[in-house]
Amino acid sequence: MVTVAETLTETNGTIPAAVTPLISGPLEIFMVLVFIVCGLIWLSEKPPFSRIFKTLPLVIWVVLIPAMLTGFGIIPTGLDLYLDIGKIGLPLSLFYLIISCDLKGISKLGKPAIIAALGGTLGIAIGGTLVVMIFATGDNAGLWQGFAVISAGWIGGTANGVAVQQGLQAPADIIAPLILMQTLTGFIWLMLLLSFARHQKWLTNILQSQHKDTPHVAASVTDDAKEKFSLKALTGLLALGFLALIVSGAIGQALPEIGTPTIVSHATWVILLISSLAIFVSSSRTIKVPTDQASNFGYLFLYMMLASLGTQLDFSAFDQVGIYFLAGFMWLAVHIIVLLLVARLFRLPAAMVAIGSMANIGGIVTTPLVASYYDKKLVPLALLMAIGTQIIGIYLPFLLASLFAALALP
Repeated sequence: MVTVAETLTETNGTIPAAVTPLISGPLEIFMVLVFIVCGLIWLSEKPPFSRIFKTLPLVIWVVLIPAMLTGFGIIPTGLDLYLDIGKIGLPLSLFYLIISCDLKGISKLGKPAIIAALGGTLGIAIGGTLVVMIFATGDNAGLWQGFAVISAGWIGGTANGVAVQQGLQAPADIIAPLILMQTLTGFIWLMLLLSFARHQKWLTNILQSQHKDTPHVAASVTDDAKEKFSLKALTGLLALGFLALIVSGAIGQALPEIGTPTIVSHATWVILLISSLAIFVSSSRTIKVPTDQASNFGYLFLYMMLASLGTQLDFSAFDQVGIYFLAGFMWLAVHIIVLLLVARLFRLPAAMVAIGSMANIGGIVTTPLVASYYDKKLVPLALLMAIGTQIIGIYLPFLLASLFAALALP
């Protein structure tokens, strides 16, 4: 990426003048990124600024501000530090986000909830396949990597999308336009789902639902969630996370890469292994973790990793954002059609259809919101459905990436 500073010229306008970045030391740069991430998280919770972050989500700012710093030559580009932050931040974010989930509660999901969530995932898979066949052809064949990232983001969330980007060793600068597209399309669909809540009886009649009484799952509150902050809990969580990273990193580097082009790289193995370890820890009866603190760690490491990606952003990647938006809306339409067909086949109520869709397109924040508009009793169930699709979104997108590559590349 050519920074603004590097394009400045001397007074005669003929000889480019290279400008030394204002901040160049790796330690100082790391502290700047930590300040940006922590400062943005703090501001997003403050009433005077919260409206801004509702309009443009925190995740966008975390990527955009570091990109501006490199663009104006305040910090340099191409440092190994940025890659190192990603190698550490991404696996740890996945580990902490997974262990903070109530995976045992997924077993309480009723048949309609499972069918709705998987129907939404099926719609994402079919929609992605059609989009690749239409858009990732000829000179645009390389777009299959971006579509693989979208599939992960729409099934599992931002962390999963970046995990696929890292695993496929795709260009880092595709993340920003993809996040922008997913944010806009997801917001539009969220608003539509909320407006449909007023007509759910009519929609349920159209779907000929046999499930008049939607399943109810009691909210699970653990003792750990009530724990106050403690140094013991903090150090224990850090030790557990870094041990999992060390083990998965050592094994992942020893395993062979798979695919031509590479679908399962060494980085992919690390992601899959540490996610599997997190599922084991979360399901274990002997290992107890403070879930609230684990979740906070997960988001902190995720935002640090996104900030490091922002430093690698090339704004020329936005030249293809139009294609991504067109493909995204088409993809969303296929997802909706497939889910409605599944709902009609199994006669699901409108509430389950809306929650099943948002559990894929949205995530653990927006899915309970949608559920609250349809039936407040479904909020805990919606959270579990979102958690289930998040776990699926770790593994399935790598299989989809293999399919996308086979369709796009000769």
